[in-house]
This record gives sequence, C-alpha cells and structure tokens, in this order.
Amino acid sequence: MTLYHTHLWVQFTDAANPDLAKAGEIELLSISDSATLGGTQGVNLTLAGRTRTGLMWRELLTVGDTFRVAGHRHEDTGTVQATIIEDAIVTDYQVSEQLGPGQYSYTVGISAQGLQGVLEADAVAWWMYYGTAVGALRARGALLPDDTSGRLDKVLANYLNRVAFHGANWQRSGTGLRERMGYHLRSLTPNVPILYNLSVAEGAHWQIMASAAELDLHELFVQQRAKGDDRGFVGGFVHHPSVQAPAIVSSANPGEGDGTRPYIILRPKPFPYADKDGKPVMREWEALPLHDLTDRRASTGMHGFGHSMSAVRNFFMVYPGYDAMNDSMAFTLGIAVMNRPSIYRYAYRPVKFKTSLVLNEGDESTMIDLARELTWRVAGQMNRMEQYSAGSITVPFAPEIQPGDRVRFRLVNTDESASGIFHGYVVSRAHQYQTGGGSTTSLSLERVLPEATYQTPAWFVEGLEPVQVNWPAPAHKDS
Repeated sequence: MTLYHTHLWVQFTDAANPDLAKAGEIELLSISDSATLGGTQGVNLTLAGRTRTGLMWRELLTVGDTFRVAGHRHEDTGTVQATIIEDAIVTDYQVSEQLGPGQYSYTVGISAQGLQGVLEADAVAWWMYYGTAVGALRARGALLPDDTSGRLDKVLANYLNRVAFHGANWQRSGTGLRERMGYHLRSLTPNVPILYNLSVAEGAHWQIMASAAELDLHELFVQQRAKGDDRGFVGGFVHHPSVQAPAIVSSANPGEGDGTRPYIILRPKPFPYADKDGKPVMREWEALPLHDLTDRRASTGMHGFGHSMSAVRNFFMVYPGYDAMNDSMAFTLGIAVMNRPSIYRYAYRPVKFKTSLVLNEGDESTMIDLARELTWRVAGQMNRMEQYSAGSITVPFAPEIQPGDRVRFRLVNTDESASGIFHGYVVSRAHQYQTGGGSTTSLSLERVLPEATYQTPAWFVEGLEPVQVNWPAPAHKDS
C-alpha cells in the first residue's frame, strides 16, 4: 500500500487593506478548486474566522484581493509540486458563526476566480472608461487592417496585444494582464489571408476572441504553464508574462509553486484525425502530456463511464464561409465524407458548418482542397463517437493534471490485464482538500478508449469514405 502526504499553500499577494500583510500565518481549513476546458477557473477557501494573531478576516478582506494556491503530493517515489492558480481574484466572501451544545465555530468562506474572469468581464463598448472616454474608438484606432487580416492566431495575438491586454482596466501593483498572463496561439492555416472585423467588435474580450476562434475546429482555454512549455505544439504566436511567481509560505511548511503562470491557449482540436487522403494522423494527440494513473495512482473513490448514441455523427461537411456558398453547392463539389455503415445503423446524423478559414478568393482548387482537408479532419475526429466512453475518476491529489491533458488509467481497478488499461482526455479537474483529511482530485474524461485502440490508428478512420455525387431521377423504392 502506497502512503501519500499532501499539503496546500495559500498566500495573499495583493490586498486593499494593508493590514492583511500583517495577518501572519493562515489557518486553512479546506480548499476546493475547479478548472474546466474553456471555462474560468474557480477556487473556494475556508479559513478560521480569526488569524493566529487574533485579527478578524472580515476586517482584513476586501472583494478584489488576490491570492495564490500551490500544493504538493509526497510519496516514497518522490514529490510532485505544482501551482494550482495564480492571481485568484476574490469575488465573494462570507463570515459564518455556528453555535451548538458544546460546539462553536467561526469561519470565513472565500470564493475567487482566475484571470480569465477579467477577460470575461472587461469589455469593449462604444463608450466606456479606458483611461479616457473614447471607448471602442480607441480600439478601432489600435487595430490597423493588416493587424486583423491573415492567420487567425496572428489576428487574436494582435487583439490581445493592442486591445485586451492594452486596454483592460484591471491592474495590481502597477502591472496588468500583459505582465501576468501569457499566450500560445496556433491555428489552422486558411487558404487566403482572412479579414476579421475585430476593430469594431463589442462585448467582453473573451467573448470577442471566442466568437472568432472557429471553435468547431479549435480549442480556446487557459492553462497554467511554464515559459517554454509548449506541450508538443510548436509555432504560432507566443507571449510570456514578465511577473515572476515568488515562493509561497504557509502555516505548516514553506513551499513553492512550480513557476507557472496562466497562459491563453489556442490550438487545433488535438484528437486523432484523417488527412486529406483519409489516412489517420495521431501526431497532435500523442504530443499531449500523458499522466499514468494505472499503478500507485489508482482510483480512490467512485468512478463510472458510459456510452451514448446521442454522440453519433456519420455525415461530415465543412464548407467555405461566404454567402454565395451553401451546403448544397458544397455537396456538389465533392467535399462531404460519410460513414455509410453508421448511417444504416443509427440513421443520418450530420455535422455541417461553415468556416472562415476557407474563402472564395485566390485559386478555386485551393479553396476546395482546403474545405475537403478540413472535412476529413472533422470526420476523423468525430467518427465512431458512440464507441468512445465518458465519465469521471477520483485519484489521490494530482496538482500536475490539467484540463487539456491525457491520462492513462484502469477503467476497472480490479482488472489488471493489459486490455483493462484505457486512455482519456481531461475536460475538467476538481481538487478537494481538507486539513487533516487529505486531498483528492476528480477528473472528468472524454474520448475514453482502450490503450490498444489508441495504438491502432486505422481504427479512427474505419468506415469513412468520400461522398460520390449522383443525381438520379426521383423514384420511390417500391416503384
């Protein structure tokens, strides 16, 4: 039996009340943390109502204060230590007192969110405060036509640099988002330079970026990363934050995070796909971090996985996103791909969408070739979805696992055969920690398949074929 020791640290890094810096050691009772792919990370703390020096938290805390959380797991084979969240912003807090026979408790509960929440709140509007009263007119002047044309990753990098990071009002200790957040943006390549009309966009910064990010083909999310950690995805546009993470000092033992900070990630969906010739491509999937949970890190709690016919898709078409092109016209160009046996078994369940990555400019054959290539990519990624399973697993505290990573685990703990090992894609992660009660990590997984299947690339394109256009005279089957 493997024994684990887990510990988490909390450090307040900025506070409106200067007395918070004099509060001394924090008496941490519990932490819950939740991070979802694409969503804003949230964290909840429960502290003793008074500091160990007797100060009351209700007199020290202010909404908008920031803190950091890191943790470690120690076992006989070594120690894993990681930053869980940097610059968590206090959004709510509540002081609670409970009285009972022979019982008394006085605690403070704190809710906070990561820096993505600033981008989801801070907005561009026609008239707003940006240090002046010119609002979006300033954003319009900040983005020249060349800044909003070309590759998607370039356009979003320019938007972050010149509007979101430049104009966002949030600051702490004289530094803003540009100094505290990084990004690594890499998109699929369009057939011609694209013009994105972001200079007159209105709304929250994150909403504006997500609306342009082609989320049928890409992922946009925030992840803790260290400088130089590209997770196997090279190229694109990269920005590193300049603010360094200091050591975290706790009430128990001094400790440090892993030096990571939040990075905005844009990347093509990394699942196995088919190339333009219908051949399987595993490269981007295999580049993802793979955490092995099969041995010492077996499940510690209830977990379960299931399948659903609602996930079935068996007809695929990605067509140029301009008004003159519709799905009927795209169909005649031979862009579509289908899985005929799946249609016979589950009925016709299509996925069809336009993309601005394909425009009706330049060479027509290039346009059609890219539409066909993207269609095959989507077909490979969404083929045989009913055979994937999804579910959750709980393991000993694993601060190193983040949404967007892969895990290797046993679907059933008592199945020690090679066929009992599965791989899955982490879409959300939740830590639970209680002083004196240990800590666990719950993972929500999708794309769960046996390890042997992920070692058989041909599986992912089985049954796929291009649709052959044939327009027969209308006739009933029984005529």
